[in-house]
Amino acid sequence: MRKGFFESKAGREVFYPACDYPRTKKYFMEIRGSRLWVEEEGGGSPVILLHGGPGGGHCYFHPAASRLAARHRVIYYDMRGVYMSDPPRNGRHGVTEDARDLEALRKVLGLKKFTLLGHSYGGIVALEYAVKYGKHLSGLIFCSTPVFWTDRDRSTLYASSARHRAFEKAWEACASKQERDRLYYKWNYSGPLPRPAKKYNELSRLAYTTQKAARLMAAYEKDAYSPRWEKLRGIKVPTLLLFGKRDPDIRPDKAIKRLSSCAHIKTAVFPGCGHDLFTEKPAEFAAAVNDFVREAPKGKLQTAWQTRKIDATDFDT
Repeated sequence: MRKGFFESKAGREVFYPACDYPRTKKYFMEIRGSRLWVEEEGGGSPVILLHGGPGGGHCYFHPAASRLAARHRVIYYDMRGVYMSDPPRNGRHGVTEDARDLEALRKVLGLKKFTLLGHSYGGIVALEYAVKYGKHLSGLIFCSTPVFWTDRDRSTLYASSARHRAFEKAWEACASKQERDRLYYKWNYSGPLPRPAKKYNELSRLAYTTQKAARLMAAYEKDAYSPRWEKLRGIKVPTLLLFGKRDPDIRPDKAIKRLSSCAHIKTAVFPGCGHDLFTEKPAEFAAAVNDFVREAPKGKLQTAWQTRKIDATDFDT
């Protein structure tokens, strides 16, 4: 029987399929009053991936993150109330709750130490986890995460950039879903995606259309959490920041300027790709992560991707 769930929309039942990625083992796990959908593959030192959003689900990591599975036990999951995971019985959502869920998941999985990779919003959850439970981390990776980058910065970028203004105008002019889909991929990616990558990207986009997503987004709107990025200086966990040069929403120059004196933090910028850099540059992404995970316990962090001087002119506007 095909796995997934139904929701009622406009008087009819709509089916949402579960992730069918063939390389992962899939199961539900009861965590703090919410049944979470978990997937894993590979073996070796554990790496947990936190998806973006909130509300997008983990599927868009497939198949790129499978390149890590040759060396690591790669663990994915949908956060509470996201797509295949059930809403929590206590009804609470937010960064703090997501970080607590991760700690509970770590305990159930029996992990003493692991590498944590947070993409976009997932990086904010990773920060909160590192602040509270950093002793369990062997490495910390922020991928396309708004480190020291605020909503005001994003608004200023959109207001000042001719490229962004042109996108917003084109988006408003779209007359159909097909036109918006074409513009979405043109805006976010430097070229056509391979069929498997596009399939699982579409599944994560589908997650945003559920009633579950609408309910959890309403709850997140009430979350007053503000990321404490200055805490990164004091978290002595080896840390890697990954950014795409064509990312339309995030500029890392503030993060690099404020953290350049921290020997335990390194940065890599990937040319020719945007927010989902692992989708566009899967081999380079895997190489950077594998190198980092290998070297972090040794305290070296001396590879070709180490920090150089970077400023706003490095990024496409």
